[in-house]
Amino acid sequence: MGKKLGELLLEHGLLTPEQLKEAMVEQEHTGAKIGDVIIRRGLLKVDDIEEVLSRQFATPSINLANYMPSPQVLSLIPEWYVRENLVVPVSLKEKTLTVAVADPRDFRIIDELGFMTGKRISPVVAAIFSLKEAINGFYGEPTDGFEEESSGTDDFKIPRSYKSYADIKLPEIFSGIGSLPKKDAMNALLKAADSGRFSHLHFFRVGSQVTVKIRRSGRLEGSFKPPVHPAMELLQFIKSRAGILTREGDPFKGTFRIQHGESWFSVSISGMPFDEGEHIVLELTKAKNGPALHLKDLGMTTKMLSTYKGALKRDFGLFLYVAPILSGTTTTMHATLRDIKSRFGLSMAYEAPAKDFIEGVIHIDPSQTPHLDPIDGLRVLLAQDADLILIGDISSPEAMRAAIQASLGGALVLARAKDTSPFNFITRMARAGISPTLMASAIVGVMGQRLLDRLCPHCSREYVPTSRVKEEVEEMTGLAAPQLMRASGCKECAKTGKLGKIGAFELITNAKLLQKIIMEELDDSKVRELAAKEGINLIHYDAAIKAVEGLVSFEQVKGTL
Repeated sequence: MGKKLGELLLEHGLLTPEQLKEAMVEQEHTGAKIGDVIIRRGLLKVDDIEEVLSRQFATPSINLANYMPSPQVLSLIPEWYVRENLVVPVSLKEKTLTVAVADPRDFRIIDELGFMTGKRISPVVAAIFSLKEAINGFYGEPTDGFEEESSGTDDFKIPRSYKSYADIKLPEIFSGIGSLPKKDAMNALLKAADSGRFSHLHFFRVGSQVTVKIRRSGRLEGSFKPPVHPAMELLQFIKSRAGILTREGDPFKGTFRIQHGESWFSVSISGMPFDEGEHIVLELTKAKNGPALHLKDLGMTTKMLSTYKGALKRDFGLFLYVAPILSGTTTTMHATLRDIKSRFGLSMAYEAPAKDFIEGVIHIDPSQTPHLDPIDGLRVLLAQDADLILIGDISSPEAMRAAIQASLGGALVLARAKDTSPFNFITRMARAGISPTLMASAIVGVMGQRLLDRLCPHCSREYVPTSRVKEEVEEMTGLAAPQLMRASGCKECAKTGKLGKIGAFELITNAKLLQKIIMEELDDSKVRELAAKEGINLIHYDAAIKAVEGLVSFEQVKGTL
Protein backbone atom coordinates (compact mmCIF):
# COMPACT_ATOMS: atom_id res chain seq x y z
CA MET A 1 0.00 0.00 0.00
CA GLY A 2 1.36 3.47 -0.91
CA LYS A 3 2.48 5.90 1.74
CA LYS A 4 0.36 8.84 2.70
CA LEU A 5 1.29 12.33 1.52
CA GLY A 6 2.25 13.50 5.01
CA GLU A 7 4.66 10.60 5.44
CA LEU A 8 6.24 11.32 2.05
CA LEU A 9 6.75 14.99 2.90
CA LEU A 10 8.42 14.00 6.18
CA GLU A 11 10.71 11.52 4.40
CA HIS A 12 11.83 14.19 1.93
CA GLY A 13 12.54 16.65 4.74
CA LEU A 14 9.96 19.15 3.49
CA LEU A 15 7.97 19.18 6.74
CA THR A 16 8.91 18.82 10.40
CA PRO A 17 6.92 16.41 12.58
CA GLU A 18 5.50 19.42 14.47
CA GLN A 19 4.29 21.06 11.25
CA LEU A 20 2.65 17.83 10.07
CA LYS A 21 0.97 17.32 13.44
CA GLU A 22 -0.49 20.85 13.36
CA ALA A 23 -1.70 20.34 9.79
CA MET A 24 -3.36 17.02 10.71
CA VAL A 25 -5.15 18.65 13.65
CA GLU A 26 -6.53 21.27 11.26
CA GLN A 27 -7.45 18.54 8.78
CA GLU A 28 -9.50 16.74 11.44
CA HIS A 29 -11.22 19.98 12.36
CA THR A 30 -12.09 21.05 8.80
CA GLY A 31 -12.25 17.84 6.79
CA ALA A 32 -9.98 19.40 4.12
CA LYS A 33 -7.32 17.41 2.25
CA ILE A 34 -3.94 17.41 3.98
CA GLY A 35 -2.25 18.89 0.90
CA ASP A 36 -4.74 21.76 0.83
CA VAL A 37 -4.11 22.45 4.52
CA ILE A 38 -0.33 22.49 4.04
CA ILE A 39 -0.56 24.90 1.10
CA ARG A 40 -3.07 27.22 2.79
CA ARG A 41 -0.85 27.44 5.88
CA GLY A 42 2.03 28.53 3.63
CA LEU A 43 4.22 25.58 4.65
CA LEU A 44 4.92 24.45 1.07
CA LYS A 45 4.27 25.47 -2.52
CA VAL A 46 2.11 23.46 -4.89
CA ASP A 47 5.30 22.66 -6.87
CA ASP A 48 6.89 21.01 -3.81
CA ILE A 49 3.96 18.65 -3.31
CA GLU A 50 3.71 17.84 -7.00
CA GLU A 51 7.41 16.93 -7.16
CA VAL A 52 6.97 14.48 -4.28
CA LEU A 53 3.85 12.97 -5.89
CA SER A 54 5.74 12.60 -9.17
CA ARG A 55 8.46 10.55 -7.45
CA GLN A 56 5.95 8.47 -5.52
CA PHE A 57 3.89 7.56 -8.57
CA ALA A 58 6.85 7.46 -11.03
CA THR A 59 4.72 9.74 -13.23
CA PRO A 60 5.59 13.18 -14.62
CA SER A 61 4.11 16.12 -12.69
CA ILE A 62 2.63 19.24 -14.25
CA ASN A 63 2.28 22.87 -13.17
CA LEU A 64 -1.22 23.61 -14.45
CA ALA A 65 -0.72 27.35 -13.92
CA ASN A 66 1.52 27.32 -17.00
CA TYR A 67 -1.07 25.75 -19.32
CA MET A 68 -4.20 26.91 -21.10
CA PRO A 69 -5.88 23.96 -22.86
CA SER A 70 -7.74 24.80 -26.05
CA PRO A 71 -11.56 24.83 -25.99
CA GLN A 72 -11.50 21.72 -28.18
CA VAL A 73 -9.42 19.82 -25.62
CA LEU A 74 -11.55 21.01 -22.69
CA SER A 75 -14.70 19.87 -24.48
CA LEU A 76 -13.47 16.25 -24.67
CA ILE A 77 -14.45 15.60 -21.03
CA PRO A 78 -17.84 16.75 -19.64
CA GLU A 79 -17.55 19.47 -17.02
CA TRP A 80 -19.55 17.47 -14.45
CA TYR A 81 -17.03 14.62 -14.72
CA VAL A 82 -14.06 17.01 -14.45
CA ARG A 83 -15.41 18.55 -11.24
CA GLU A 84 -16.57 15.27 -9.71
CA ASN A 85 -13.29 13.41 -10.33
CA LEU A 86 -10.79 16.28 -10.25
CA VAL A 87 -9.27 15.66 -13.68
CA VAL A 88 -8.09 18.25 -16.22
CA PRO A 89 -7.53 17.56 -19.93
CA VAL A 90 -4.28 19.30 -20.85
CA SER A 91 -3.34 18.57 -24.47
CA LEU A 92 -4.13 16.30 -27.40
CA LYS A 93 -1.41 14.97 -29.69
CA GLU A 94 -2.69 12.72 -32.44
CA LYS A 95 -4.69 10.08 -30.51
CA THR A 96 -3.10 10.62 -27.08
CA LEU A 97 -4.87 12.83 -24.54
CA THR A 98 -2.74 14.09 -21.65
CA VAL A 99 -4.83 14.41 -18.48
CA ALA A 100 -3.79 15.82 -15.09
CA VAL A 101 -5.01 13.67 -12.20
CA ALA A 102 -4.41 13.44 -8.46
CA ASP A 103 -3.70 9.68 -8.47
CA PRO A 104 -2.47 8.12 -11.73
CA ARG A 105 -2.96 4.65 -10.16
CA ASP A 106 -6.73 5.12 -10.12
CA PHE A 107 -7.34 2.88 -13.11
CA ARG A 108 -11.12 3.29 -12.88
CA ILE A 109 -10.77 6.96 -13.87
CA ILE A 110 -8.16 6.20 -16.55
CA ASP A 111 -10.41 3.52 -18.10
CA GLU A 112 -13.51 5.74 -17.96
CA LEU A 113 -11.65 8.61 -19.63
CA GLY A 114 -10.39 6.32 -22.39
CA PHE A 115 -13.90 4.99 -23.04
CA MET A 116 -15.47 8.47 -22.83
CA THR A 117 -13.03 10.21 -25.19
CA GLY A 118 -11.97 7.38 -27.48
CA LYS A 119 -8.33 8.43 -26.88
CA ARG A 120 -5.29 6.85 -25.29
CA ILE A 121 -4.91 8.49 -21.87
CA SER A 122 -1.48 9.69 -20.72
CA PRO A 123 -1.79 10.71 -17.05
CA VAL A 124 0.34 13.37 -15.37
CA VAL A 125 0.15 14.06 -11.66
CA ALA A 126 -0.95 17.35 -10.01
CA ALA A 127 -1.80 18.31 -6.45
CA ILE A 128 -5.51 18.41 -5.57
CA PHE A 129 -5.17 22.09 -4.68
CA SER A 130 -3.71 22.80 -8.13
CA LEU A 131 -6.42 20.75 -9.87
CA LYS A 132 -9.22 22.68 -8.12
CA GLU A 133 -7.65 26.02 -9.04
CA ALA A 134 -7.20 24.98 -12.67
CA ILE A 135 -10.76 23.63 -13.02
CA ASN A 136 -12.24 26.91 -11.79
CA GLY A 137 -9.85 28.85 -13.99
CA PHE A 138 -10.59 26.85 -17.17
CA TYR A 139 -14.31 26.13 -16.72
CA GLY A 140 -15.36 29.15 -14.67
CA GLU A 141 -16.49 29.35 -11.07
CA PRO A 142 -19.51 27.38 -9.88
CA THR A 143 -20.64 30.49 -7.95
CA ASP A 144 -20.89 34.21 -8.78
CA GLY A 145 -17.20 34.89 -9.34
CA PHE A 146 -14.78 32.97 -7.13
CA GLU A 147 -14.83 29.50 -5.65
CA GLU A 148 -16.68 29.10 -2.39
CA GLU A 149 -14.34 27.19 -0.12
CA SER A 150 -14.27 26.32 3.54
CA SER A 151 -11.87 28.69 5.27
CA GLY A 152 -10.10 25.82 7.01
CA THR A 153 -9.27 27.67 10.23
CA ASP A 154 -10.70 30.04 12.77
CA ASP A 155 -7.48 32.10 13.02
CA PHE A 156 -8.62 34.74 10.52
CA LYS A 157 -12.09 35.19 9.11
CA ILE A 158 -13.66 37.91 7.05
CA PRO A 159 -17.43 38.25 7.36
CA ARG A 160 -19.26 37.53 4.11
CA SER A 161 -21.10 40.87 4.13
CA TYR A 162 -19.49 43.09 1.46
CA LYS A 163 -19.79 46.21 3.62
CA SER A 164 -17.90 44.55 6.46
CA TYR A 165 -14.58 44.61 4.57
CA ALA A 166 -14.30 48.40 4.99
CA ASP A 167 -12.44 48.31 8.31
CA ILE A 168 -9.91 45.60 7.40
CA LYS A 169 -6.41 46.88 6.66
CA LEU A 170 -4.34 45.50 3.78
CA PRO A 171 -1.64 43.89 5.98
CA GLU A 172 -4.42 42.12 7.92
CA ILE A 173 -5.90 40.76 4.69
CA PHE A 174 -2.55 39.35 3.62
CA SER A 175 -1.56 38.07 7.08
CA GLY A 176 -4.57 35.74 6.99
CA ILE A 177 -4.71 35.09 3.27
CA GLY A 178 -3.42 31.55 3.56
CA SER A 179 -6.54 30.47 5.46
CA LEU A 180 -9.02 32.45 3.38
CA PRO A 181 -11.12 31.23 0.47
CA LYS A 182 -10.07 33.01 -2.72
CA LYS A 183 -13.49 34.67 -2.96
CA ASP A 184 -13.11 36.32 0.46
CA ALA A 185 -9.54 37.42 -0.21
CA MET A 186 -10.53 39.02 -3.53
CA ASN A 187 -13.62 40.66 -2.06
CA ALA A 188 -11.51 42.21 0.69
CA LEU A 189 -9.04 43.59 -1.86
CA LEU A 190 -11.86 44.93 -4.07
CA LYS A 191 -13.45 46.70 -1.11
CA ALA A 192 -10.11 48.19 -0.08
CA ALA A 193 -9.59 49.52 -3.60
CA ASP A 194 -13.18 50.79 -3.75
CA SER A 195 -12.75 52.74 -0.50
CA GLY A 196 -9.69 54.54 -1.89
CA ARG A 197 -7.06 52.79 0.21
CA PHE A 198 -5.03 51.88 -2.88
CA SER A 199 -5.08 51.94 -6.66
CA HIS A 200 -2.09 49.64 -7.25
CA LEU A 201 -0.28 47.04 -5.16
CA HIS A 202 3.40 46.50 -6.02
CA PHE A 203 4.84 43.08 -5.10
CA PHE A 204 8.65 42.86 -4.98
CA ARG A 205 9.71 39.21 -4.73
CA VAL A 206 13.37 38.68 -3.86
CA GLY A 207 14.37 35.14 -2.95
CA SER A 208 11.98 33.84 -0.31
CA GLN A 209 10.75 37.31 0.70
CA VAL A 210 7.91 39.43 -0.70
CA THR A 211 7.47 43.14 0.03
CA VAL A 212 4.23 44.89 -0.86
CA LYS A 213 4.13 48.65 -1.52
CA ILE A 214 0.89 50.60 -1.84
CA ARG A 215 0.08 53.32 -4.37
CA ARG A 216 -2.49 55.73 -3.01
CA SER A 217 -3.53 59.07 -4.57
CA GLY A 218 -0.74 58.72 -7.12
CA ARG A 219 2.02 58.21 -4.54
CA LEU A 220 3.87 55.00 -3.67
CA GLU A 221 3.84 54.78 0.10
CA GLY A 222 3.93 52.29 2.93
CA SER A 223 5.09 48.68 2.77
CA PHE A 224 4.56 45.37 4.53
CA LYS A 225 5.76 41.77 4.18
CA PRO A 226 2.97 39.20 3.71
CA PRO A 227 3.40 35.41 4.04
CA VAL A 228 5.18 34.48 0.81
CA HIS A 229 3.48 31.33 -0.43
CA PRO A 230 -0.17 32.35 0.17
CA ALA A 231 0.42 35.79 -1.42
CA MET A 232 2.06 34.29 -4.50
CA GLU A 233 -0.69 31.66 -4.76
CA LEU A 234 -3.33 34.42 -4.80
CA LEU A 235 -1.41 36.25 -7.53
CA GLN A 236 -1.15 33.00 -9.49
CA PHE A 237 -4.91 32.56 -9.13
CA ILE A 238 -5.48 36.09 -10.47
CA LYS A 239 -3.06 35.39 -13.35
CA SER A 240 -5.05 32.32 -14.33
CA ARG A 241 -8.29 34.32 -14.33
CA ALA A 242 -6.61 36.90 -16.58
CA GLY A 243 -5.69 34.15 -19.03
CA ILE A 244 -1.94 34.49 -18.45
CA LEU A 245 0.11 31.42 -19.28
CA THR A 246 3.83 32.09 -19.18
CA ARG A 247 6.92 30.34 -17.94
CA GLU A 248 8.23 31.47 -14.56
CA GLY A 249 10.45 34.51 -15.02
CA ASP A 250 8.81 35.70 -18.26
CA PRO A 251 7.16 39.15 -18.43
CA PHE A 252 3.36 39.05 -18.48
CA LYS A 253 0.27 41.25 -18.53
CA GLY A 254 -3.45 40.48 -18.37
CA THR A 255 -6.84 41.98 -17.53
CA PHE A 256 -10.31 40.71 -16.74
CA ARG A 257 -13.58 42.13 -15.46
CA ILE A 258 -15.61 40.71 -12.58
CA GLN A 259 -19.01 41.63 -11.22
CA HIS A 260 -19.55 41.83 -7.50
CA GLY A 261 -23.05 42.75 -6.40
CA GLU A 262 -24.10 45.78 -8.41
CA SER A 263 -20.54 46.84 -9.27
CA TRP A 264 -18.09 45.84 -11.98
CA PHE A 265 -14.34 45.83 -11.33
CA SER A 266 -11.45 45.72 -13.78
CA VAL A 267 -8.55 43.60 -12.49
CA SER A 268 -5.16 44.09 -14.18
CA ILE A 269 -1.96 42.23 -13.31
CA SER A 270 1.50 42.52 -14.85
CA GLY A 271 4.94 41.22 -13.99
CA MET A 272 8.54 41.93 -14.94
CA PRO A 273 11.65 40.01 -13.80
CA PHE A 274 14.74 41.84 -12.52
CA ASP A 275 18.19 40.66 -11.44
CA GLU A 276 17.23 39.56 -7.93
CA GLY A 277 13.62 38.51 -8.45
CA GLU A 278 10.31 39.74 -9.85
CA HIS A 279 8.12 42.86 -9.69
CA ILE A 280 4.35 42.26 -9.96
CA VAL A 281 1.75 45.05 -10.12
CA LEU A 282 -1.92 44.46 -9.29
CA GLU A 283 -4.46 47.17 -10.21
CA LEU A 284 -8.12 47.02 -9.13
CA THR A 285 -10.45 49.61 -10.65
CA LYS A 286 -14.15 49.99 -10.01
CA ALA A 287 -16.17 50.81 -13.11
CA LYS A 288 -18.22 53.94 -12.73
CA ASN A 289 -21.85 53.27 -11.90
CA GLY A 290 -22.70 56.57 -10.25
CA PRO A 291 -23.75 59.81 -11.94
CA ALA A 292 -21.78 60.32 -15.16
CA LEU A 293 -19.26 63.16 -15.08
CA HIS A 294 -19.50 65.87 -17.73
CA LEU A 295 -17.00 68.55 -18.67
CA LYS A 296 -18.55 71.14 -16.36
CA ASP A 297 -17.87 68.83 -13.38
CA LEU A 298 -14.09 68.54 -13.80
CA GLY A 299 -12.91 71.88 -12.40
CA MET A 300 -11.96 73.86 -15.51
CA THR A 301 -12.38 77.64 -15.34
CA THR A 302 -15.26 79.13 -17.31
CA LYS A 303 -12.84 80.65 -19.82
CA MET A 304 -10.89 77.41 -20.31
CA LEU A 305 -14.06 75.32 -20.65
CA SER A 306 -15.39 77.68 -23.32
CA THR A 307 -12.09 77.53 -25.23
CA TYR A 308 -11.98 73.74 -24.93
CA LYS A 309 -15.54 73.25 -26.20
CA GLY A 310 -14.81 75.59 -29.09
CA ALA A 311 -11.78 73.54 -30.12
CA LEU A 312 -13.87 70.35 -30.07
CA LYS A 313 -16.36 71.65 -32.64
CA ARG A 314 -14.12 70.57 -35.50
CA ASP A 315 -14.76 67.27 -37.30
CA PHE A 316 -11.19 65.99 -37.56
CA GLY A 317 -7.77 66.43 -36.00
CA LEU A 318 -5.75 65.05 -33.07
CA PHE A 319 -6.33 66.28 -29.52
CA LEU A 320 -3.61 65.18 -27.09
CA TYR A 321 -4.08 64.59 -23.35
CA VAL A 322 -0.67 64.19 -21.73
CA ALA A 323 0.05 63.58 -18.04
CA PRO A 324 1.68 61.04 -15.71
CA ILE A 325 -0.41 58.04 -14.69
CA LEU A 326 -3.28 58.58 -12.21
CA SER A 327 -3.73 62.21 -13.26
CA GLY A 328 -7.39 61.95 -14.26
CA THR A 329 -6.91 62.13 -18.03
CA THR A 330 -9.16 59.10 -18.64
CA THR A 331 -11.99 60.83 -16.75
CA THR A 332 -11.49 64.00 -18.81
CA MET A 333 -11.49 62.09 -22.09
CA HIS A 334 -14.61 60.11 -21.18
CA ALA A 335 -16.45 63.26 -20.13
CA THR A 336 -15.44 64.82 -23.47
CA LEU A 337 -16.59 61.76 -25.39
CA ARG A 338 -19.89 61.79 -23.51
CA ASP A 339 -20.50 65.46 -24.32
CA ILE A 340 -19.63 65.46 -28.04
CA LYS A 341 -20.50 61.95 -29.31
CA SER A 342 -23.99 62.96 -30.47
CA ARG A 343 -22.41 65.00 -33.32
CA PHE A 344 -20.69 61.96 -34.80
CA GLY A 345 -22.06 58.99 -36.68
CA LEU A 346 -19.72 56.25 -35.39
CA SER A 347 -17.78 56.61 -32.12
CA MET A 348 -15.21 54.06 -30.91
CA ALA A 349 -12.97 53.77 -27.84
CA TYR A 350 -9.78 51.67 -27.79
CA GLU A 351 -8.34 51.32 -24.30
CA ALA A 352 -7.21 48.68 -21.83
CA PRO A 353 -8.80 48.20 -19.45
CA ALA A 354 -12.08 49.84 -20.41
CA LYS A 355 -12.95 51.65 -17.17
CA ASP A 356 -16.21 53.22 -18.27
CA PHE A 357 -18.84 52.20 -20.79
CA ILE A 358 -20.64 55.00 -22.61
CA GLU A 359 -23.90 54.35 -24.40
CA GLY A 360 -23.59 54.76 -28.15
CA VAL A 361 -19.81 54.17 -28.16
CA ILE A 362 -18.22 50.91 -29.33
CA HIS A 363 -15.57 49.90 -26.75
CA ILE A 364 -12.62 47.70 -27.70
CA ASP A 365 -10.26 46.35 -25.03
CA PRO A 366 -6.95 45.26 -26.65
CA SER A 367 -6.11 43.10 -23.62
CA GLN A 368 -9.04 40.85 -24.55
CA THR A 369 -7.47 40.03 -27.93
CA PRO A 370 -4.07 38.63 -26.85
CA HIS A 371 -3.44 37.11 -30.29
CA LEU A 372 -3.27 40.64 -31.73
CA ASP A 373 -0.52 43.11 -30.87
CA PRO A 374 -2.04 46.38 -29.49
CA ILE A 375 -0.47 48.42 -32.30
CA ASP A 376 -1.79 46.00 -34.92
CA GLY A 377 -5.17 46.17 -33.21
CA LEU A 378 -5.04 49.96 -33.40
CA ARG A 379 -4.33 49.77 -37.14
CA VAL A 380 -7.35 47.49 -37.57
CA LEU A 381 -9.44 49.97 -35.59
CA LEU A 382 -8.43 52.79 -37.91
CA ALA A 383 -9.82 50.79 -40.83
CA GLN A 384 -13.26 50.75 -39.18
CA ASP A 385 -14.21 54.13 -40.71
CA ALA A 386 -15.07 55.74 -37.34
CA ASP A 387 -15.82 59.46 -37.06
CA LEU A 388 -14.78 59.90 -33.42
CA ILE A 389 -12.02 57.78 -31.84
CA LEU A 390 -10.73 57.65 -28.28
CA ILE A 391 -7.32 55.96 -27.86
CA GLY A 392 -6.23 55.07 -24.35
CA ASP A 393 -2.46 55.21 -24.88
CA ILE A 394 -0.29 56.53 -27.72
CA SER A 395 2.91 56.88 -25.70
CA SER A 396 4.91 54.92 -28.28
CA PRO A 397 5.96 56.40 -31.65
CA GLU A 398 4.12 53.61 -33.49
CA ALA A 399 0.83 54.42 -31.75
CA MET A 400 1.38 58.16 -32.28
CA ARG A 401 1.84 57.59 -36.03
CA ALA A 402 -1.40 55.61 -36.16
CA ALA A 403 -3.28 58.39 -34.32
CA ILE A 404 -1.91 61.03 -36.71
CA GLN A 405 -2.93 58.89 -39.68
CA ALA A 406 -6.50 58.58 -38.34
CA SER A 407 -6.83 62.31 -37.66
CA LEU A 408 -5.54 63.27 -41.11
CA GLY A 409 -7.90 60.71 -42.60
CA GLY A 410 -10.99 62.56 -41.42
CA ALA A 411 -11.62 61.46 -37.80
CA LEU A 412 -11.51 63.48 -34.58
CA VAL A 413 -9.07 61.58 -32.36
CA LEU A 414 -8.86 62.01 -28.58
CA ALA A 415 -5.60 60.37 -27.51
CA ARG A 416 -3.81 59.97 -24.18
CA ALA A 417 -0.05 59.76 -23.66
CA LYS A 418 2.00 59.29 -20.50
CA ASP A 419 4.59 62.01 -19.94
CA THR A 420 5.33 64.87 -17.56
CA SER A 421 3.97 67.48 -19.98
CA PRO A 422 2.47 67.71 -23.48
CA PHE A 423 5.48 69.65 -24.71
CA ASN A 424 8.00 67.06 -23.48
CA PHE A 425 5.94 64.39 -25.24
CA ILE A 426 5.89 66.28 -28.56
CA THR A 427 9.67 66.78 -28.37
CA ARG A 428 10.18 63.09 -27.57
CA MET A 429 8.06 62.05 -30.57
CA ALA A 430 10.02 64.37 -32.88
CA ARG A 431 13.30 62.86 -31.65
CA ALA A 432 11.84 59.39 -32.25
CA GLY A 433 11.50 60.20 -35.93
CA ILE A 434 7.96 61.56 -36.29
CA SER A 435 7.91 64.53 -38.64
CA PRO A 436 7.19 67.83 -36.81
CA THR A 437 5.43 69.02 -39.97
CA LEU A 438 3.12 66.01 -39.82
CA MET A 439 2.40 66.59 -36.11
CA ALA A 440 1.74 70.29 -36.71
CA SER A 441 -0.76 69.37 -39.41
CA ALA A 442 -2.62 66.88 -37.22
CA ILE A 443 -2.58 68.29 -33.65
CA VAL A 444 -5.42 70.73 -32.98
CA GLY A 445 -5.06 70.96 -29.20
CA VAL A 446 -3.05 69.74 -26.21
CA MET A 447 -4.10 69.39 -22.60
CA GLY A 448 -1.95 68.73 -19.57
CA GLN A 449 -3.52 67.68 -16.29
CA ARG A 450 -2.91 66.71 -12.66
CA LEU A 451 -5.37 65.33 -10.13
CA LEU A 452 -5.57 67.08 -6.75
CA ASP A 453 -7.41 66.23 -3.52
CA ARG A 454 -10.23 68.63 -2.65
CA LEU A 455 -10.07 70.05 0.84
CA CYS A 456 -12.95 68.91 3.02
CA PRO A 457 -15.35 71.90 3.19
CA HIS A 458 -16.55 70.81 6.64
CA CYS A 459 -13.20 71.17 8.40
CA SER A 460 -11.09 73.47 6.19
CA ARG A 461 -10.04 76.74 7.78
CA GLU A 462 -8.19 79.83 6.57
CA TYR A 463 -4.66 80.36 7.85
CA VAL A 464 -1.96 82.98 7.47
CA PRO A 465 0.85 81.63 5.22
CA THR A 466 4.50 82.46 5.84
CA SER A 467 6.15 85.28 3.92
CA ARG A 468 7.97 82.80 1.72
CA VAL A 469 4.75 80.96 0.81
CA LYS A 470 3.04 84.29 0.07
CA GLU A 471 5.84 85.18 -2.31
CA GLU A 472 5.57 81.81 -4.08
CA VAL A 473 1.79 82.12 -4.49
CA GLU A 474 2.09 85.71 -5.70
CA GLU A 475 4.74 84.68 -8.24
CA MET A 476 2.53 81.87 -9.56
CA THR A 477 -0.77 83.79 -9.63
CA GLY A 478 0.06 87.49 -9.64
CA LEU A 479 -2.25 87.95 -6.62
CA ALA A 480 -1.02 90.01 -3.66
CA ALA A 481 -1.76 88.92 -0.07
CA PRO A 482 -3.26 85.52 -0.98
CA GLN A 483 -5.40 83.65 1.55
CA LEU A 484 -4.95 79.89 1.84
CA MET A 485 -6.87 77.05 3.50
CA ARG A 486 -6.03 73.90 5.43
CA ALA A 487 -8.23 71.04 6.64
CA SER A 488 -7.67 69.34 9.99
CA GLY A 489 -9.88 66.30 9.38
CA CYS A 490 -13.34 65.45 10.67
CA LYS A 491 -15.90 62.64 10.61
CA GLU A 492 -17.21 63.81 7.22
CA CYS A 493 -13.83 63.13 5.58
CA ALA A 494 -12.80 60.18 7.81
CA LYS A 495 -10.16 62.39 9.48
CA THR A 496 -8.24 62.81 6.21
CA GLY A 497 -9.01 66.47 5.47
CA LYS A 498 -9.80 65.43 1.88
CA LEU A 499 -13.15 64.98 0.18
CA GLY A 500 -13.15 64.18 -3.54
CA LYS A 501 -10.87 65.16 -6.41
CA ILE A 502 -10.46 68.12 -8.74
CA GLY A 503 -8.32 68.60 -11.83
CA ALA A 504 -5.65 71.20 -12.54
CA PHE A 505 -5.32 71.89 -16.27
CA GLU A 506 -3.36 73.58 -19.01
CA LEU A 507 -4.80 73.95 -22.49
CA ILE A 508 -3.36 75.22 -25.77
CA THR A 509 -5.53 75.34 -28.89
CA ASN A 510 -3.94 78.41 -30.53
CA ALA A 511 -2.93 77.11 -33.97
CA LYS A 512 0.05 79.45 -34.47
CA LEU A 513 1.39 78.82 -30.98
CA LEU A 514 1.01 75.06 -31.40
CA GLN A 515 2.86 75.13 -34.72
CA LYS A 516 5.72 77.13 -33.20
CA ILE A 517 5.97 74.75 -30.22
CA ILE A 518 5.99 71.69 -32.48
CA MET A 519 8.21 72.93 -35.29
CA GLU A 520 10.83 74.43 -32.94
CA GLU A 521 10.62 71.59 -30.37
CA LEU A 522 10.38 74.05 -27.48
CA ASP A 523 10.90 72.90 -23.89
CA ASP A 524 8.63 73.72 -20.95
CA SER A 525 10.33 76.96 -19.96
CA LYS A 526 10.14 78.42 -23.49
CA VAL A 527 6.51 77.34 -23.82
CA ARG A 528 5.65 79.14 -20.58
CA GLU A 529 7.23 82.34 -21.84
CA LEU A 530 5.30 82.18 -25.11
CA ALA A 531 2.04 81.23 -23.34
CA ALA A 532 2.38 84.19 -20.96
CA LYS A 533 2.78 86.56 -23.93
CA GLU A 534 -0.39 85.11 -25.47
CA GLY A 535 -2.31 85.43 -22.18
CA ILE A 536 -2.58 81.65 -21.75
CA ASN A 537 -2.35 80.33 -18.19
CA LEU A 538 -0.68 76.96 -17.79
CA ILE A 539 -1.06 74.25 -15.16
CA HIS A 540 0.97 75.86 -12.32
CA TYR A 541 -1.27 78.92 -12.45
CA ASP A 542 -4.48 76.86 -12.54
CA ALA A 543 -3.45 74.75 -9.54
CA ALA A 544 -2.28 77.76 -7.51
CA ILE A 545 -5.56 79.60 -8.19
CA LYS A 546 -7.47 76.59 -6.87
CA ALA A 547 -5.38 76.83 -3.68
CA VAL A 548 -6.21 80.54 -3.31
CA GLU A 549 -9.90 79.72 -3.83
CA GLY A 550 -9.70 77.25 -0.92
CA LEU A 551 -10.36 74.17 -3.05
CA VAL A 552 -6.99 72.48 -2.48
CA SER A 553 -3.98 72.93 -0.21
CA PHE A 554 -0.98 74.84 -1.49
CA GLU A 555 1.30 72.16 0.00
CA GLN A 556 -0.28 69.64 -2.36
CA VAL A 557 0.12 71.99 -5.31
CA LYS A 558 3.83 72.27 -4.59
CA GLY A 559 4.19 68.53 -4.07
CA THR A 560 2.29 67.52 -7.20
CA LEU A 561 3.64 69.92 -9.84
